[in-house]
Amino acid sequence: RYAEGVSRLAVLCLLQRYMRCSKEIAVTSSFAVKESKAVRRLQIGEVVEVLEAEKPEEATGLARCRCRALCDGKEGYVTLRGNQGTGFLEPCTKPLFVCEDEVQLQGGFQSSSAEVRR
Repeated sequence: RYAEGVSRLAVLCLLQRYMRCSKEIAVTSSFAVKESKAVRRLQIGEVVEVLEAEKPEEATGLARCRCRALCDGKEGYVTLRGNQGTGFLEPCTKPLFVCEDEVQLQGGFQSSSAEVRR
């Protein structure tokens, strides 16, 4: 399976953890829920990269982790499961973009910019 070695992408997929929002939840500025302010809300289906492993908050016992929203790069803390066991985030695979046809890679946004690579 790995006769040609392990690619950088394969290693990153093993080391990085991503989660998808299954129920709207706030991203907060600090780990302690009562001391934090909302940075933004995660929408259902939105993907976040987990930056720190989950750990329970002492005051509430809620499992929380630090994460980064992929759509805008904002970081903060998110509750993974509520008091009643409601899941807010579920594990998912790393989102990847794949080019299926040959296209030009250009130096700028304009279509008239120089071709860098095909």
